[in-house]
Amino acid sequence: SDVCSSDLLSTIIMSVWSGTGFCVILYQAALANVNTAYYESAEIDGASNARVFFSISLPAVSPTTFYLL
Repeated sequence: SDVCSSDLLSTIIMSVWSGTGFCVILYQAALANVNTAYYESAEIDGASNARVFFSISLPAVSPTTFYLL
């Protein structure tokens, strides 16, 4: 029973680790495609980093997130 649970844990860790690289590449591509004018406008308006993330970056990568889910 203990050996079976460690095998399952090993399989889960391997699955997560093998899919992580693909996700990182897709997110990196999604963030690279965000128009820089949005970030420049937010900087001029004095938006905080959190506001920029939640109002610009996160909505821009949401299609990628839904694809990966």
